[in-house]
Amino acid sequence: MGAYKARATAFGWHAIVIDGHDVDAVDAAYKEAISADKPVAILAQTDKGHGVSFLSGVAGWHGKALKPDEAEKAYAELGNPKGDIKID
Repeated sequence: MGAYKARATAFGWHAIVIDGHDVDAVDAAYKEAISADKPVAILAQTDKGHGVSFLSGVAGWHGKALKPDEAEKAYAELGNPKGDIKID
């Protein structure tokens, strides 16, 4: 992420690097961006599949649909205790 920050800074942007999975960090970055006196780049470090045991950090899943049983498991791991999301 350092290279991206350096590139944005070199072009005159105010670069903010955050943990993209931390809601408080995202909120703080937006607050910081609002008060900036130049363009802002928020660089969020994230992990594809974050929060799902069989997807997090595993190559080959990006852009692919889950099977219905995999989707049910993923939703459960992401905190769907009421079962609001149903896969048909």
